Amino acid sequence: MKILVIIFVFQAILNLGHCTSVKLELKISHELTYTEMSVNDSLRYTIQLQHDSSSSQEANNIVLEISLPYYVTFEMVDPVSMTTVIDNELNTIQLKPSDNIQIGNTMSLSYDLMLTDADITTGRHHIVTPVKLSYNGLQNDIVVYNVPFTVAGCSGPLGMTNGSIQSYQLSSTSSYIVSEPTRARYSADGDAWCAQKEDQNQYIQIDLAYESRITALSTKGRQSKEMWVEQYQVEYSLDGDEWYMYTENGFPKMFTGNVDKSQEVKNWMSNPIRANFIRIRPVQWVGGMCLRFELFGCAIKHTRNCIDPLGMEDGRITINSLSQNFQGSNLNESRLNYEAGEFPHGWQAKETNTAEESHLEIDLGSLSQIKKIAIQGSYPTFGTTSSFYVKTFHLRFSKNGKDFSKIIDNSVSNFGEKSFIGPQDSSRAAVGALVPIQSNVKIEGRYIRIVPEEFITFKVMRVELYGCMVEDNFKYQDTPVELSRRSYLTDRVTDDVFICMYNKEKEKSSCHATNGGNGWRAIHPDVVAILSKEQNKTRVFGVNRAMQIVMSENLGVDWYNLSPSELTKQQQNGYYVNAVNIDDLLPNTFPPLDKYRWQTQQGTEWGVSGEGLFFKPTQGVDWTKSAQWKCCVV
Repeated sequence: MKILVIIFVFQAILNLGHCTSVKLELKISHELTYTEMSVNDSLRYTIQLQHDSSSSQEANNIVLEISLPYYVTFEMVDPVSMTTVIDNELNTIQLKPSDNIQIGNTMSLSYDLMLTDADITTGRHHIVTPVKLSYNGLQNDIVVYNVPFTVAGCSGPLGMTNGSIQSYQLSSTSSYIVSEPTRARYSADGDAWCAQKEDQNQYIQIDLAYESRITALSTKGRQSKEMWVEQYQVEYSLDGDEWYMYTENGFPKMFTGNVDKSQEVKNWMSNPIRANFIRIRPVQWVGGMCLRFELFGCAIKHTRNCIDPLGMEDGRITINSLSQNFQGSNLNESRLNYEAGEFPHGWQAKETNTAEESHLEIDLGSLSQIKKIAIQGSYPTFGTTSSFYVKTFHLRFSKNGKDFSKIIDNSVSNFGEKSFIGPQDSSRAAVGALVPIQSNVKIEGRYIRIVPEEFITFKVMRVELYGCMVEDNFKYQDTPVELSRRSYLTDRVTDDVFICMYNKEKEKSSCHATNGGNGWRAIHPDVVAILSKEQNKTRVFGVNRAMQIVMSENLGVDWYNLSPSELTKQQQNGYYVNAVNIDDLLPNTFPPLDKYRWQTQQGTEWGVSGEGLFFKPTQGVDWTKSAQWKCCVV
């Protein structure tokens, strides 16, 4: 897309009358990076203040007051050294520069506004920002500055055809092996989703990656056979618990579907809906309950929903994070879609030497919530079926790796442990069963145990977990530099160490510091991350809770604000050590793995693992835990 930059300049000469010899010119400009704006796009304003040619006295006590419309919020100001006062009730901001403007000098400042109202409609809008300038104790008239912009239409395809809606986001009440939900695409490999049971209780469900506004949907029939849906209804939900039928004019809408297998029929929604979950319910069909479809609309929130794969299949969960309470099974073969060529063609639960049931344990590295689990049987080396598979299983979870919680089934009379239903036949076991965690069941932990229960021949399985990390985290879109919620920094010359883990509680510190492991001190709670340190010096840079860059000249005792440009300038004048981000899937090993260790010039050794920060003194033999992540107390 062509990027268009539009700059408007408005100039007002503000004359305060004969009582003063100060006269300032105010210039306001803005940079609209895109011809259209959508939610979470930002707009940068620049204000320039300079003396008029007739001015003969410096300007002091400068205050700019800016009123904002309800659908935008203030993001940041540059330089950040000025005082910023935000009144959320009146939706105004006051900018108070710390410097005066001498005769012949110019003052420039910039600030960003973000379009934040998800309900703003498509079409033409205006950001009207009245600006009031005061200086030398006197006030001016208000200058109104107007920026027109357009909110883009919300009608793009949401990803069935191009595959951005992943297979794990699709489920159904029933389906044939050859006509699973993931086949409901217009792409070449999409024959159709076909319900195995043909009644009006069937549906295909889409779990959207982002909360979205749905404005239209289209359908086709089955590509390979004369089967299509003539009529259907749509349900939607924000939380997966409460579902609503889409209505028009107060009645459930019956959408007109297809008249043959290949022609696309698109239906626009007169009342666009906000949803995280969508269900398409066939009502009338020809030949078989089969359809392909595409959703149209746009994401209206940019925080992902809790549905992502957590790393078994792609290897982000490393072998060091997998364990079992017996000997003899290959832990790598427990991964979904792993092509295990040797018998038993997958991870096998075996008998233990204790009363404890055999299990697979997964360390997720951070506190996480589990929403789904995919489970397969043995890899089908010949044909398309699994010879061995687990039909039912238990899930247990823990925050500390020692105390595991069971999930109680309140629907049975003895309130026993809940059994989750996996694949029930050899064909389903080969492709896998996607098992949702009911909304009334909360599985939140760092350690997950899968305990096989009923099985065919041997307890063989390959798995993936789906969900999200639930620990405190940054709002990444607001950060001026790349950040991680956990990081460390070591000056190998001075043996100064900083360790950070983001804490959303404003009165509690996120970062701590030590010299050579000789006692720890808390860094000011407003500082949430350390960025860099001048080697062999005491200058340190960080980021505060307002996502502004800050600097300390005394190893993090006192801090003051710094603009991004000043940070760059400062770092050009010395050698700086940067902080190292720590992966959320860091293995829980002791001692730390070699690649997570480092040594200072004094001979002190440091290391990190999923358990915490470890320390070995100069000429020492044993590792000692120096700090631990607050989520993972063992």
